[in-house]
Amino acid sequence: MSEKISLTKKIIVSATLISMMLIGIFQFAVVEAQADIARIPLLSKPKSLSPFKVDTVWTAIVVGTVFESLVATDPNNPSRVIPWLAESYEVNEDGTEWVFRLRKDVVWHDGKPFTADDVVFTFNLVKERKTSGFWYTNVPIIVESVEKIDDYTVRFKLKQPYAPFLLKIAAAPILPKHIWEPIAMQEDFDPSKYEPTIDQLVGTGPFKIVSFDPAVGASYVANENYWGPKPKISRLIYPVIDNQDAMYLSLKKGEVDTVTWSIPPNAVEEAMRDPNIAVMFVVEPSFFFLGYNTQRYPFTLKEFRKVIAYIIDRQYIVDNLLGGFGIPGNPGLLSPVFGEMVNPRSFEYVRFDLEEARRILDSLGFIDRDGDGIRETPNGTKLEFEVIGPAYDPVRVQIGNLLAQWAAEVGIKINNNPVDLNEMIDRIVNTGNFDMFLEGWINELDPDWIYDLLHSSQASPNGFNIARFNNPELDRLLEMQRVITDFEERKDIVWRIQELIADELPYVSLYHRVSIYGIRIDKLGGWVQSIGFGYNPMAIAFGFVNGWSLLNIQPAMNLPKPVIQNVRFETTGNKVMFEVAVEVNGQPMSSGEVIINMIGLTKPGFKGQIMLTDPSPNGVFKGTLTIQGFEPGRYLAQIIARDPNGGMSKQVLEIEIAEAMEPVETETVTVTETETVTPEKMEREMMEEARTVIREVTVVKTVTGVETKTVTVTETVAMGPSTAQIAAIAIIVIVVAGLIAFLSRRRS
Repeated sequence: MSEKISLTKKIIVSATLISMMLIGIFQFAVVEAQADIARIPLLSKPKSLSPFKVDTVWTAIVVGTVFESLVATDPNNPSRVIPWLAESYEVNEDGTEWVFRLRKDVVWHDGKPFTADDVVFTFNLVKERKTSGFWYTNVPIIVESVEKIDDYTVRFKLKQPYAPFLLKIAAAPILPKHIWEPIAMQEDFDPSKYEPTIDQLVGTGPFKIVSFDPAVGASYVANENYWGPKPKISRLIYPVIDNQDAMYLSLKKGEVDTVTWSIPPNAVEEAMRDPNIAVMFVVEPSFFFLGYNTQRYPFTLKEFRKVIAYIIDRQYIVDNLLGGFGIPGNPGLLSPVFGEMVNPRSFEYVRFDLEEARRILDSLGFIDRDGDGIRETPNGTKLEFEVIGPAYDPVRVQIGNLLAQWAAEVGIKINNNPVDLNEMIDRIVNTGNFDMFLEGWINELDPDWIYDLLHSSQASPNGFNIARFNNPELDRLLEMQRVITDFEERKDIVWRIQELIADELPYVSLYHRVSIYGIRIDKLGGWVQSIGFGYNPMAIAFGFVNGWSLLNIQPAMNLPKPVIQNVRFETTGNKVMFEVAVEVNGQPMSSGEVIINMIGLTKPGFKGQIMLTDPSPNGVFKGTLTIQGFEPGRYLAQIIARDPNGGMSKQVLEIEIAEAMEPVETETVTVTETETVTPEKMEREMMEEARTVIREVTVVKTVTGVETKTVTVTETVAMGPSTAQIAAIAIIVIVVAGLIAFLSRRRS
């Protein structure tokens, strides 16, 4: 009998090991099948595959993934332009001639060589047809000619010096002449109407498009003949998920690898606590705004446009609709990202003031003559208007509702009508059939984008002046800033432009959003943050969805994973001083970065983010985070360690910060750690253990006049097989054991 038991044990152990091996192989196969595919969702349907019909960021992502340009911007220094399809470039003294020497090792997706003929064809086509589309808007205005010097050298001659030439013209996508020339030679060819097929969407980029459905999205495969560093993923998918909450839920489930809009503010704390999601906060060079049809009465009147601006409580929008993740909009349009170019005086032009709005309405003779609560113009027309906005953005839907409520308080009726983004763009750009609209604009890192949005020559439908605003003085200033290369002189003009815009109010800048991106660090690593729009290896840039990311993202399992060994922090007033010790493969991490960001728990909202890139020899990263909008209370800090190759890990701490205090004489920090491991650790020879690590970090502060504080941090790390796998193992073991017992009885 004892021999039977011994045999049974051996068979059970063997069956267990075999079961685990099978499950492991199955799991590995599943992971391998999915690990090298990136799924990046789009919040709205891309409208077209044409590079000439790009009018939303979603179309730009789908089309821009295929193409590349002569130059790109350094992801670590967005103000630094680097050659890309060009090997080098040079400019003459007065800035009117640029010569580009091209790479000789680039081929199009169909194997044809990339040459100077493609560059000359692209820019001449745009010039001759005066095509629109985000990337080519300024080419007909600025470029005099583009000529071929030899097969790999081209010369641009400009009509005048143009300060942002590299960023706004040389960064435009290059098209293949052999594909587009036969199309352009057709008598009825109209770039604004022609829709290319998938086969005609041929670029030089690291990914080739293989499918496209506006309602479903687009998919790509890696370009095996790419001239640069080969993509580290085999497939790229852009599924359409036209709901912000649904997109976040897909991220949480692991169905997508990032979000391309923003995590809903009410879900940020949950996302920060998720061990598989790294949350990144990005203040982008963008603004969200209310626009008018300035060719339609009474929006032709500056005074009436000011009325609408005065009834909008921008701080309320930031605090309540954005959850504190943003700042009230600059009436001069430039976001804080533009640094010294931002004119602080422009903020003084707009305020929330219902009484002033009523006073202006009275002075215009807009009064309620029939007592129904709605004012009329002097000719008896009711002040009743429609505001349209994208239905996919819950913030702008709510702003439309608030605008209607605020307007009613001063005697104006506004009907909020959220619509499909493409319908909205068609109405405000093509037909001009609108009163007001709620829009967002993501900009390049040069203030010249204001020219595109407000110069009279750019009035829709031929340009992006969607307000159809016409002001000769603004035109003159916008033209001046383009040709001045001296920073201080140009800044002075840009400041004057902002004040004029803040006074005329063709748009009401509502807020500059802190975009909240989430990345699944358990699936893919190598993500790169980009700022601005359109200047990287591919003609896309939206947070972490950019050419640099697409070249670097790869399965997380292939990357060394940094381990956060210890976190120490001290609080003084509105500052938190961090020390973060990180190891990689058992050694101190000697490069890479640590990103620390904080949100408020007592008063929700973004409170600050810092990046530490200079560790001490023992792998300790140090830095001080200053809390924005400081109030005493509880805060959540997320510490993300990023290996130089892109592997990431995270840890989350809760921090209690008391009232701001006077400088202290002494302050000590004591950190203790404990680890509890489950009994399964004894089985390590057979399987990786399932364990729970509990770290208790006690911070004892000895401060004159301040009581001792204690902060406890609990971190749970799940390792080894999942619950489902363990259950499967148990079932197999039970079945095998039952079979053995049955056979044993038969033998006895």
